[in-house]
Amino acid sequence: MQTPAKIFENLVSSGVDYLTFLAYNPEPRVAARHIARGIAAELEAKDWVARRWHWQGFRGEQIARLRLGEREDATVVQMSSTLARRHARDFAWLEGRISRLDMQATFKSENGAVDLVDWFYTQAKIIEQQTRYRFNTKIISSGHRAETISLGTRGSRWFARVYDKGVESDLAEPQTLWRVEVEVKDKLAKWALQEACQNWEDDVKLYSIVSRLLFERNFTLPRTATINQVAIESIEDGLVPDIPRWLMWMRRSVRPVIDKMVLAGYRQAVIDVLGLNDTEKG
Repeated sequence: MQTPAKIFENLVSSGVDYLTFLAYNPEPRVAARHIARGIAAELEAKDWVARRWHWQGFRGEQIARLRLGEREDATVVQMSSTLARRHARDFAWLEGRISRLDMQATFKSENGAVDLVDWFYTQAKIIEQQTRYRFNTKIISSGHRAETISLGTRGSRWFARVYDKGVESDLAEPQTLWRVEVEVKDKLAKWALQEACQNWEDDVKLYSIVSRLLFERNFTLPRTATINQVAIESIEDGLVPDIPRWLMWMRRSVRPVIDKMVLAGYRQAVIDVLGLNDTEKG
């Protein structure tokens, strides 16, 4: 069997593969529609035809691998495959719920080996021994070779699988190309997408996010910026807050979030939302 290091030398690509974004408030709903319709216009220019689409009470249209739907209380955007890899980051910082995010890593397989499947299964068993987490493991095979191994269930907040891409599609010959996919939901999905935004063109760094989602079952999400309700009420009452403590909170909790947004290309959006004057350089 090849070592993990040798297997990962054969990394072909990694990144976002599927997104479902839900917006409930007026402003993010408008923004989500604007982004999706811009993508749809590009597809229509390439002669893709829209058709009606329905999903969980949403009504709208599907064009290629893009779906946009409306419900009285929400707007939904779904995209998969190449569209997700190109455009999912546009939704990373919008207010709303990422109800599903898929990230993938694809590897070449030398001499028809299925070492990646074996390694994946072994890692799962190690995690089970070290933690109380138990995988719902399913192996699908034909003949003497495993083609798919899945961990977890589709209905849970975390689901993963590794499979023979050559069997699943006509992109390659069987036993030559293998894909690892991890499907996450809600807060975990939002965290993963925002992390991916900082490394969008770097397959190795994107795979590190996939790997962390796969194998670090005990990791916790970074705490989001929160503020003491008493302090908020004191400002509303016209009282002066504890300035040093507020500045410390802004440095530790707010600035890292803003830095990530700026790195992801949302500098002007931050300036506009905060009402800042962009006359200073930096």
